[in-house]
Amino acid sequence: MRRKQHTVGQPGDIAFLLIIFFLVLIGLQGARSIELSVGGQSAPDGLGPLSIVLLADGTILQEGSSIPMNELSRIIAHHDTLHLQVAGETVWQDVVTVLSLADKHRTAVSLEVLR
Repeated sequence: MRRKQHTVGQPGDIAFLLIIFFLVLIGLQGARSIELSVGGQSAPDGLGPLSIVLLADGTILQEGSSIPMNELSRIIAHHDTLHLQVAGETVWQDVVTVLSLADKHRTAVSLEVLR
């Protein structure tokens, strides 16, 4: 009776994937912020940079005051740069929502993950 052999993958393929995995992890650990920019920045009448903090519960803070998500689009529209600080436990869908609002208004984004 023959035994079936289970092929997982070639050792070279597995080693290659592990190398990529560790390089990505080292890169994420070393740099805790990302600069994103969108071609064709917003109108020249922008108010400059906007700094907001996105908390783990989805609360958005600007200079200590809470901003509802539906107001954020209007606020971002008046700024040419968004500095977004994200709490480490934040649901990433909230982060993607804020980034899509910035993209909609062609606003450059600086993203920082807080510990």
